[in-house]
Amino acid sequence: MLFKILSISLILVGCIQPKYAPKEELNPNAEIKSCPHKLSSSGKCVSLDWEVLPTEEDFGQFLIKIWQPNLADESEFVEDVSVFLWMPSMNHGSSPVTIKQVDIGTYRVNDVFFTMPGEWEIHIQLKNNNEVKDQVAIPFTF
Repeated sequence: MLFKILSISLILVGCIQPKYAPKEELNPNAEIKSCPHKLSSSGKCVSLDWEVLPTEEDFGQFLIKIWQPNLADESEFVEDVSVFLWMPSMNHGSSPVTIKQVDIGTYRVNDVFFTMPGEWEIHIQLKNNNEVKDQVAIPFTF
């Protein structure tokens, strides 16, 4: 009798999902469904992901991704992308950054340096023949 009770208890306990069971993995494309920052004219979405945060001594680096929501064909992304850093409270910017396209709609921004602590804006612009067609300012506190 003791063996039956022990066997049934083990079976029931074995069916309970432990609280430490891993959660469902996040979809790596999930960020594409959201739109962290929206360009005002075109409605395109922009995300900014830091790869190296800047310090007072060292340059930072980040990736920006630009996409049109619900667009299957990404060939529309042949854009001239410009990025500059601006401190509105002091009415000045920082040293120029360098931008390199790494994939369709994905750009790596290097040489990111903020000249002083405070509230900054990271301006991302889409240009055509050096004329700004669309832009977004992403706040950043350094």
